[in-house]
Amino acid sequence: MKKQPLLYVLLGMLIAMFCVGFVLILQSSNEAASGVFLDLQQAASNAQAQQNQPVVQQTQPTQTYYEQPTYSQNPQTAPSVQQPTQVYSNPAVILDVTASKEQILNAMCTAVNSVKTAQNFGAVKYQNIDMKLIECSMPFAVGIANPIIEKFTGEETLNYQFVNGSCIGPKSGEPVTPNLVIPPSDRLFSLDGNGITSAVVTQDGYDTTYSISLVPETATLEAPVPYYHALCMDYLDMNALDLGIAKINKGNYTYPGATVNVTVNQLGQIIRYEEYMPLSAFGEGSLGITASGTISGSLHEVWTFTW
Repeated sequence: MKKQPLLYVLLGMLIAMFCVGFVLILQSSNEAASGVFLDLQQAASNAQAQQNQPVVQQTQPTQTYYEQPTYSQNPQTAPSVQQPTQVYSNPAVILDVTASKEQILNAMCTAVNSVKTAQNFGAVKYQNIDMKLIECSMPFAVGIANPIIEKFTGEETLNYQFVNGSCIGPKSGEPVTPNLVIPPSDRLFSLDGNGITSAVVTQDGYDTTYSISLVPETATLEAPVPYYHALCMDYLDMNALDLGIAKINKGNYTYPGATVNVTVNQLGQIIRYEEYMPLSAFGEGSLGITASGTISGSLHEVWTFTW
């Protein structure tokens, strides 16, 4: 049947769009271009047209992919989503290797939040996204989707130079503030001891690094917030994603536990922020026909700061 290969193309495009959606949300700021789905949508539309099916015309999505958290795990407290107002003249206390878990968390929160209100400094963001479709309910979709996914993943380095608390985003070309682009985007870094499995201090010369490992968490399309991960980094929210002609019907995400490292200099100023977030997900979507797939990947993000 001539329509069978065309069906696989359509479903491959659906799964590819779903996977690239994960990648875009991992970009974790408004620096991610909102129109990257246009080529994929056009390809899927062309495939539909070949089957004499009506094609719904789509416009470029303009929404920001990050949405404010909606908490579903009955936390004791919720992270602040307000712009931080305090300016830290002495950002962090220098701790030694005997520091307690609570002391380490307090030092990390203070150090990260201090840069969110800083006025004049340089920042370099390194990001590496690794994402693959490892299985799919439809034959050949893996072979179609993964080459498309590879175009949106891999390494990226962006340079920011903030003057009076603002700079032009290197990708968006629009003014951005430190609070908007430095994780967690548009809210304070805030975490308590219940959210981590370990916390340690290491020292290298005049620099001190605080390291934590987060507890494993799960989330769904209906309740997308992994509570503790959302307190200190950006997370996946597929509800915020516009796939145009494709629709996401189901999403289940597994966060086995991210790690965060924060390094401060002898003055207590943050000079490095690093997060590594592994994840896996099962998703189901439709493009006239329903297909499902399992995705596995990770986000590695490093910010270095100069004062």
